[in-house]
Amino acid sequence: MSLVAAALILAANAPLTVEVAGVKNARGKVRIDVCPQAKFLDDGCPWHLSVPAKAGTTTLEIPDLPPGDYAIQAFHDANGNDEMDRGLFGIPKEGFGFSRDAKIVFSPPKWKDAFFTHHAEQQKQVAALTKKKKEAELALGSIGGGGAAGGFVSVNSPLAQPAPRNSDGSWPKESCTVDDPTTTGCITPRTLHAMQQAKAAGFKHYVACFRHQDSGEHPKGRACDFAAHSSGFLNEAATGADKTYGNNLAAYFIKNADRLGVMYVIWYRQIWMPGTGWKAYSPQGGPSVVHTNHVHLSML
Repeated sequence: MSLVAAALILAANAPLTVEVAGVKNARGKVRIDVCPQAKFLDDGCPWHLSVPAKAGTTTLEIPDLPPGDYAIQAFHDANGNDEMDRGLFGIPKEGFGFSRDAKIVFSPPKWKDAFFTHHAEQQKQVAALTKKKKEAELALGSIGGGGAAGGFVSVNSPLAQPAPRNSDGSWPKESCTVDDPTTTGCITPRTLHAMQQAKAAGFKHYVACFRHQDSGEHPKGRACDFAAHSSGFLNEAATGADKTYGNNLAAYFIKNADRLGVMYVIWYRQIWMPGTGWKAYSPQGGPSVVHTNHVHLSML
């Protein structure tokens, strides 16, 4: 689930409209708390609102918010008990998130990563709801993945040039508008940038991006497959230098995930996502299915 806030100030105070996207279902309510720094992560934020949940996107509006710096805390109160349900070790059982897509790894985000300024210009803030918020996580569960895995990481991976962001640090909304140089289809500008950066870093094996299929990121122009073998997509698992090439390419995308806008990476029976790291990926099938002959990249 993600959250978008847009505000227009016509006087001293102004409404703040918040769109919470990725709501799993229409059960219960969606609640937001709009907090100044002194109340961030605490109970009792001065401005809060709950509305019936709407599957997909739920819209809320704080009608009269003074100008200033705020962070938004949001959660899907699916059972309508007006509190965040928690499980073992206090881990939330209901989806939640923060403004500006502030990352939640082992602890709540810091103020500097979540705050935005409510002022006269229209602005957008994005927050991620962590519970099954990404299509990648849904796909991972459907094929039996999820166990912790070692993964592919290298401190020696080169740095990529950052992809363009909005002024508030969020990612621009993009669609399939750029000609795909690897097929006759289209890709997003951010996907093209990631592919070009990988090639500039020395990863020049065959690449295929857009393709027609019923699901996933390829038909949206937000995914590319990078062959591990120097001669293309062979129907065999990469070994030796070809496997090292795939290891290094996967590590490159992980190191530059925040710079490029990486959604997830799949390589050699493992999948990487922000906030979860590498996990086992265990579908049934040949080298293309288990991704032992190519590195898959999906973009935000």
